Amino acid sequence: MANLFQPSYLVQRYVEELLQQYAPLMGKRVLDAGCGEKPYLRFFPNAQLVGIDLPPSGNYPGSHKKAKADVFGDVCRLPFGEATFDGVLSTFVITHLSEPQKFFDEAYRVLRPGGILVVCERQMWHTYGVEADYWRFTANGLKLLAQRAGFEVLNVHPIGSFWFRLGIKLTYCAARINGRRLRFIRQPVSQFLIAFINIIFDFVGKLLPKDTSDAVHNFLVARKPYRETSAEIVGNSGGGMRFRPLRGSYKAAAISELSVRGEPTTEKFAPNGALQMMPIGAASTVNETKSRFTDEKAKM
Repeated sequence: MANLFQPSYLVQRYVEELLQQYAPLMGKRVLDAGCGEKPYLRFFPNAQLVGIDLPPSGNYPGSHKKAKADVFGDVCRLPFGEATFDGVLSTFVITHLSEPQKFFDEAYRVLRPGGILVVCERQMWHTYGVEADYWRFTANGLKLLAQRAGFEVLNVHPIGSFWFRLGIKLTYCAARINGRRLRFIRQPVSQFLIAFINIIFDFVGKLLPKDTSDAVHNFLVARKPYRETSAEIVGNSGGGMRFRPLRGSYKAAAISELSVRGEPTTEKFAPNGALQMMPIGAASTVNETKSRFTDEKAKM
């Protein structure tokens, strides 16, 4: 749970807010791809959250030493049959994948028709200092990967702003004050500075207009369509052609930027296929997504 003493507090609380809103849409059986210690388990009290991660080992560059996985395996080669899950969740995982498109293709395969994919990734972040740290993702980058796999993109929520970027940089600098020597002094000083910086920049971030081009994270919500309408040839396999579903109604990517005072913004599809910026956390945005999801499911 996000708290003021975390260097990532400024954006992590918005990630958790969005998860709390979208988790009920993800059904009764959800795959947490790259689950780590399952930090978001509490958002799925009425669902079976199946975690998969690499086995803890120094031989796997992206492995999690404290993984609480139900299944050990590769998220780019999921050991599950087609249409197994109602939802797939991935938070800060595909930045570590050498071929992130494979994850989206696999998520599409294991989701049931109408299943929901939620992916949260970093647009701005320091490097981890590990071998498996390859990418940072813009909103358009995540949408492209999802659409190539056949998903219908429902929402992309940019999280953060220039001020949040600056605040996070400062909190991580404050975190470096902590250390083994004189820990009894350095640790409380470090925590005080982190909390103080978070409070100041949280206030500044709410006061000033937002520019979503300076987002820290991007939070994607996509759906596997109920019906497959068309396909494109994507390769040759074993002498036969391989096809991928196409979703033409969401090809438009014109972005209308709207500065919203007081809270972060999100992108929403307009009837003409263009994207518009909307406040994140606004009840209307999430309710519209839920209504659209429920209405189309009822037509089946």
